[in-house]
Amino acid sequence: MKPITIFICACILSICSSCHGHKHEEETVSAVATGGHCLFISDMHFNPFYTNDGKHNIDVNLRDVLAATDIAKWDSILTAYNGTKLDTVRGYDSDYNLIKSAMNNISTTYPKPDFIVITGDFLFHSYYNNTDSIPFKSPQQERLLRFKTMAYLAGLFRQKFAGIPVIPAFGNNDTDNGDYVFPTDAFLSAYLKDWNLVSSPAGKLKVDTSTIHTGGYYRAQLGNQLFLSLNTTLLSNNKSATHKGDTAMLTWLDKQLAAASGQNIWIVSHVPPGDDFWLPQYTPRLTSIIKKRSKNIKMYLAAHTHFNDLRAIYKDSTTQYAFVRMVSSITADHDNTPGYIYADFDQNGLVTNETQHYLDYKSQTWKTGFGIGRLNMGDVNASNVYKFLQKTQDPFKSTPYIQFHSLDSINRDSYLKQSFAPNLLQVQ
Repeated sequence: MKPITIFICACILSICSSCHGHKHEEETVSAVATGGHCLFISDMHFNPFYTNDGKHNIDVNLRDVLAATDIAKWDSILTAYNGTKLDTVRGYDSDYNLIKSAMNNISTTYPKPDFIVITGDFLFHSYYNNTDSIPFKSPQQERLLRFKTMAYLAGLFRQKFAGIPVIPAFGNNDTDNGDYVFPTDAFLSAYLKDWNLVSSPAGKLKVDTSTIHTGGYYRAQLGNQLFLSLNTTLLSNNKSATHKGDTAMLTWLDKQLAAASGQNIWIVSHVPPGDDFWLPQYTPRLTSIIKKRSKNIKMYLAAHTHFNDLRAIYKDSTTQYAFVRMVSSITADHDNTPGYIYADFDQNGLVTNETQHYLDYKSQTWKTGFGIGRLNMGDVNASNVYKFLQKTQDPFKSTPYIQFHSLDSINRDSYLKQSFAPNLLQVQ
């Protein structure tokens, strides 16, 4: 009998150090896994209102048309407005042509993954050029457009990946109440409907969303795999963050992991652990839970920074419990390069192969490379990630790390200088 694999959706990939090691070669896709194949996608940040002149202002007429039009007609409206040329300007949320290019490439290259994990932040930021607020006629219009944009993206996944289960996690922008603020019940109900997070006798995905309205987290089972999707916005140190249900979620996580003894678990969330992103009381609690339950945890997947990155959870130089795999973004708003990941996993819940795709702006085509295999750390497990991070004291002097981190983009990312030290999360 195959062991049950449990995935916890919180935008992080973690594999416990007691698991067998596995290599990631991003330039090659090989069907080495007997478990299956999946996609990791994050931080789409779709803003459908941008002008098509490359300046990324807000077209208020387009905004009003989209607000008044059923999302079934958005494709024809946006295609007619934007044309076919892919905008090469970085530093902004994703416009329609970037979203269309990414989705076309993903669905054409990998039309039939076993499932798709999306680590949050579907919606546009509350600003459009780092300083100005997006002009809406009213708060009601902005709220309406946030509902519609989420529904549009979910519909796009249904269209491109018909019948493929999608497991989304909440990001800090995925709300109708303001960035980092917990969404309304109406938004949460629409989210469940949009992403088909409703159990049915005939459905492949079996979900328990009884905790969605209290905290935005849930569990979902797909065959022999179980996903636990966390809403780590609740733990954020952002001054606007709502901490409704924060301690309850961590208690829930501990109970889910304890009940899954002997099973294989993935954890997925949006905001990664570490005091650079979380309030300081939450990181030690999470790491203590990871320590207790590490033998069950095979994956911890996260995002939020828009760049590839790694974090290690450890006790000391001889004892490591897990590592976090942070996924690059579709958006290029940090002057970064858009990217997504295709992964093979085996029946034990271990990722055995990873292919990183990125958008080459010069050719305006999607290419492979710059993934975790570029780091040459050997088997990718908690022990080797810990050793690599200890050795890479100055990441800006490590060409392989910079290429992995930024997908070789022009921006080397201010987040990296701020967050490299917390990449080592010590269990007290």
